[in-house]
This record gives sequence, C-alpha cells and structure tokens, in this order.
Amino acid sequence: MKRSKSIARAYAQALLEIGQANQVLHALRGEMADLRAAVEGNRDLATFLDSPDVPAPDKAERIGRALKGVLSPLVLHFLEVVVIRRRNDILPDIFDEFEGLYNQATGKIRVRAEAPHPIPAALQERLTAVVRERTGLEPDLVTREVPDHLGGILVVAGDYLMDGTLKREL
Repeated sequence: MKRSKSIARAYAQALLEIGQANQVLHALRGEMADLRAAVEGNRDLATFLDSPDVPAPDKAERIGRALKGVLSPLVLHFLEVVVIRRRNDILPDIFDEFEGLYNQATGKIRVRAEAPHPIPAALQERLTAVVRERTGLEPDLVTREVPDHLGGILVVAGDYLMDGTLKREL
C-alpha cells in the first residue's frame, strides 16, 4: 500500500469512527459523497485546493465560510483539518477509503458495472443477486456507460473482476 493510501485510510478510519460514535454514519456517507462530487466536479474548487499561492490556514478559513450551513459541522471540520495539514491532494483516496470502510462496517460491497449502453433493470437485479450470493454482502450497485467497451459488460465487486467486454476480446 502506498504511503498516501495508508494516510488516507487513517483519515477515513477516524471519520468513520466519529460517525459511528455520534450515530450519524449514514448521513456522513451521504455528505462525503456530495463533497466528493463537489471536489471532483468543480474545477475552480480543485484549483483553489491545489493552489500553492494560498496558505493552508487561509484555505481552511475560506472553505469554512463558503460551506458553513452546506456541510455539517463534522464534515466541515474534517475538511478544514485535511486542508490545514496539507492533505487535500489525497482527498480522492480518502473518499475511496471512507466508502470502503463504510461498506465494510455496514455489510455492503460496492459493485461497479460498466457497459456501452444502459444496463436493463432485470440485468442489474441479476448482477445484484449473483454478487450477494457469492459474497454474502449487500451490493451497492453503480452503473456507468462506457462506449469504449463496444459490447458486453465489466463488473467490479471488491477484488472480484469479471470482464465480459468486447474490447477485452479484441
């Protein structure tokens, strides 16, 4: 495990434990997903977080002002700590680690299914049933259209990979 991954896991573990202790774990997961979408989907925010021209304490203070009332005090404080400690570059790893730890704590497994076209509901149900049967965990299925796959489907569930795409066959 790379150093950044182990550091990210420590931050994610701390956040998970705080969420469990305060009985807000499920809400926390939703907020972390929203925060991830904001960080990954907003180029201005990403540029601001990465900017060496703004001192970390100033970044944290500005983020606190901008997101007060949008994020819970817990998530806002967590983000400020990450920024002050100059760990914002590993936020994507923290999000990944938190999601994995959350799934582990709640008996779930994240399943990603990719196909070049929308996956029909019946196939999604079948994939969910197969993963549940093989892992004993409740699948959290996320589907994505990936035109490059040309045909077939790619399924990733934890360490399990099933690549039935035409791209792999070519």
